Amino acid sequence: MRTITELLADIDTVRTWLAHHGAPNGGRLEEYRANLQNAMNDQARGEAIADYPAFFSAVMEIDDLQTAMSLPEEVVQRHRRKKLQPIWTGEPYYVDVAPDDQDQGRDTIFEFVVARQFMDSGYTIDFEEPSDVVAFEGDDVAAVAECKRPKTAGGLDRSIVRASQQLAEARHTGIVSPGVIALDCTRLVNPDFRYVEAATEAQAFALLDQVTNAAIIAMRPYLQRAWQDAHADARTDGIALRVRTMFRIANARLFVATMWRVAITTNDPVRQQALVRFIERWPGFEPGAVQYAGAPEPLP
Repeated sequence: MRTITELLADIDTVRTWLAHHGAPNGGRLEEYRANLQNAMNDQARGEAIADYPAFFSAVMEIDDLQTAMSLPEEVVQRHRRKKLQPIWTGEPYYVDVAPDDQDQGRDTIFEFVVARQFMDSGYTIDFEEPSDVVAFEGDDVAAVAECKRPKTAGGLDRSIVRASQQLAEARHTGIVSPGVIALDCTRLVNPDFRYVEAATEAQAFALLDQVTNAAIIAMRPYLQRAWQDAHADARTDGIALRVRTMFRIANARLFVATMWRVAITTNDPVRQQALVRFIERWPGFEPGAVQYAGAPEPLP
């Protein structure tokens, strides 16, 4: 992970990139700059970061915006009016977003993150109908993804139902490739954006693994309800779940850890194999376990 000084420099880079694409700055970047500067001052005095939840929110957002900047220029140019203009809507800090509030800007950023994940697997990507993100292998559609960011259990239910319906609409257009629901469950798992204590990095990552598994198990009744509420052709092939959190290791260093976990939800063996072929190219994919685990990243 970059140092706070580097993150401050990243804010200027993000500002320049967004200005180039005609996206107005609604003041959120300046909020982040002030927050990170305060964090630097706290550290210089040998004190703990005072407003940790806001710091966590700012660090995660800057990191995701950096990911967005890495997308192909031609793709961003085609979709900048629809995707980038609303990017600053919503509360400055994700931790302050009410459960039922619209948060279109961060929804867009998460779509960019999912697209980057597909690109890192060797696919080309686009944002077009009939899904939020479309992955291509050559001229063929390799997979489609609907991206959601539930903040509560009820929101998880609604997200899965809606995404299942959207994937059904994709199939009606003739798409036969795997359909995936990509969920960012960071807020659902850690609503107050607090760090977790761990003795070692290995223990921290094991805790994140447990939390992610628990989130997938908790999803099962909502997925079953979504299937009951949707048409037969709305069955999803898989759910890709992202969880990010911070750990304090041995009462000292802060670490950011990210995990992607993919759960296969289709009973069709042909579609199961198609989904496995798609995700086994993800960086960090572990043979024998349908998951992607991002290594913990140290913060200063």
